[in-house]
Amino acid sequence: MITILGAGVIGLSTALVLAENGHKVKIVAADLPDVAGSDNAPASYASAWAGAHFRPFPAKNEGEKRLATYTFATQKFMNKLAATRPESSVKIIEGVDWLDEPDQFYQKYKGQGIPDFHIYERSQTAKHDDVDPFANVPDCVNWIATYKAWSVNAPLYIQWLYRELMFVYGVEFERRKVSSTKELFVPGVSLVVNCSGNGLQYDGSHDPLCFPIRGQTLLVRPPSAQKYNDATITHQGKDGNWTFIIPRGLNGGWILGGTKQIKETDPKPRQADTEAIIARGKHIFPELLCKNGEFDVKRTNVGLRPAREGGSRVEVEQVGEGAVVHGYGCGGSGYEMSYGMALDISRLVEGVLRKRDSKL
Repeated sequence: MITILGAGVIGLSTALVLAENGHKVKIVAADLPDVAGSDNAPASYASAWAGAHFRPFPAKNEGEKRLATYTFATQKFMNKLAATRPESSVKIIEGVDWLDEPDQFYQKYKGQGIPDFHIYERSQTAKHDDVDPFANVPDCVNWIATYKAWSVNAPLYIQWLYRELMFVYGVEFERRKVSSTKELFVPGVSLVVNCSGNGLQYDGSHDPLCFPIRGQTLLVRPPSAQKYNDATITHQGKDGNWTFIIPRGLNGGWILGGTKQIKETDPKPRQADTEAIIARGKHIFPELLCKNGEFDVKRTNVGLRPAREGGSRVEVEQVGEGAVVHGYGCGGSGYEMSYGMALDISRLVEGVLRKRDSKL
């Protein structure tokens, strides 16, 4: 039996890979996907509140190159789901990035390996008779990237994984809060996969490199006639604010965001944040406004994204009763990295098991 701590998108994806490889798996978590989409999901259960889409990023160091491989593997998986499992809510859409002032890394970025990747710079793009990539784009935008992307309806996606794991693969689920990974080493368990997000450790402490990123977004119902049905757009302003729209599959509305508040833990919606998101949204995405000039807001979402200095931790730790394979600390990129990270975690699990078998 392999026990996984955590039922966020990383833990669920890891369970899927391990179960597909024939392993008996159990997930223990304080929160399970059956609460996703309801007010019963706490902000700490970030996967229940995520926007969940793919957007590329220039890798600035070796650690980020590793993370980029996770996103590419996940993209292949999502493409497959979109084609074969529409009930998963995955949909293939156009991805667009609008940047006011791209840094040196974005200016050199070529989108290696990303389907249909194109870059347009205002200072270098000639206006053709029939095509102007900067038409109907805010004047502040000076750099555009377009590419093939995907989005999911986050609550429905993790609920789909939940049902798939439970009823197809026989994965066991236990709703329980634990105070250490040591608690999970019961008779018959000598391998624990730690997908706790915030880095719970064997001794009950937390990884000191972990920290939350508070994200607040709005779930909106857009007008029926607008151009964003099949596109997700992210605007990076020169003031440091990020404003984005993400369409949710299976008639799940649109996510309008958002905030990236480092080391903030307030689980409740803030009116000031809502007003700021609405103000930016009106300027950047006026097509999503209703006839009265306002957004039709259905819900305010708050999630505490579990980030880690230096990037996610994916490695093996030997402990008294066996081994812990760590897989946590993705911040706001959990969905983007989910399947690729699960493959890497599974690789480490198989290595532990092979080494153990060789000693028998």
